[in-house]
Amino acid sequence: MAFEALRVGFYSAPRVSAHAPPSAAASVRGGSVRAAGGALSVVSEQLLLGGGAGEDLREDEQLRRINGLFLGEWTRFVDHERRQRQRIEREVQVLMDTMAELKVGTISQVERCSAHLSA
Repeated sequence: MAFEALRVGFYSAPRVSAHAPPSAAASVRGGSVRAAGGALSVVSEQLLLGGGAGEDLREDEQLRRINGLFLGEWTRFVDHERRQRQRIEREVQVLMDTMAELKVGTISQVERCSAHLSA
């Protein structure tokens, strides 16, 4: 099973400080930091731009851990539900097969009784 995690929304980048590298200042557009390869993480943004002290980084790290925990729990929940659904589908298939056998058996008994009564 595979899934893709998509982050919706954006983080505002802190103001560019005087000691930030020139490439960082040039790469800030529209409140988010973009690199040649795509968006940088919040931690990378804060380190690159010189903003955000350790507390912001700890909060970001905590949010990432919570996000990882949430994704792990969600994956386990989905796997459990998928296994339950497959088990129920197998049970329903057994019931459908049994019902088909009962139908064939009932039809044959009715035909035998009908033949016996007409003879």
